[in-house]
Amino acid sequence: MAGIRRAQSMRNKQRTPYHQVLLLLVVCAIFHAPTLYSQTTKHHEGILIDTSSSISQGGKTGELFQEYLRATKALLRTEPPNSRVWVSSIESDSFGGVRELVKGWTPDEHGVFTDDLNRARRQLAINFEAKSSNLAATAPGTDIFGGLWHVKTLFESIPQSGGPDGISKTIWIFSDMVNETSYFPIPRLLDLGPERMLERAKANGLVVPLPHYLVRVYGASPSGLTPHEWTTIKRFWQMYFAAGGGELVTYSAECEIQR
Repeated sequence: MAGIRRAQSMRNKQRTPYHQVLLLLVVCAIFHAPTLYSQTTKHHEGILIDTSSSISQGGKTGELFQEYLRATKALLRTEPPNSRVWVSSIESDSFGGVRELVKGWTPDEHGVFTDDLNRARRQLAINFEAKSSNLAATAPGTDIFGGLWHVKTLFESIPQSGGPDGISKTIWIFSDMVNETSYFPIPRLLDLGPERMLERAKANGLVVPLPHYLVRVYGASPSGLTPHEWTTIKRFWQMYFAAGGGELVTYSAECEIQR
């Protein structure tokens, strides 16, 4: 009997207590957590939606505005992995007078395993749909310059990782691009031509520095404009973004987005 008890005692001493096993698992989880959950940002994306009454013909029809909303939702459903995204509006005061409709990020994708990425995309679209359900194009002015400053401020509020050029920066704009503010009323400036319009923007400190930014404009409707006026506005913005160091990649009258 004594021999049996000694053998059992030896086996019990060799067995690791369960609380030590749990402690080991917790330590392993802590050390592996940064690898599993750390967020590496590779893309910043800002989406600006024009909510001015001018795009809805004084609020009588919201067809173009609804196209802006549908396109934004589609865009959020295709956000690249490792992206931070902000959705804001273009109103009378688009810099300090607005709050983001939606902001969030997408995780990395691991080969064929994209469940987390797809879940994040769906959540962004769902959040936007909820926040924009009561949104209407009723703003009395169109402050595009303020919207650009707003997005730039958001981008630069996030610590840069991997060097200043390690993160791509894209601004998507859904607007007719007719800025209508007291300090830069595009409808009254069209006779100046795009070159003199740009000179005026520079003189008033309205050129937002956007070095290495990509800008994509959709929904620049020609409604209410002559071909000459639409072309003048487009040329002005091409020159404007180039003057700030950015690149106007797309300037489309349609809202069919292409990544």
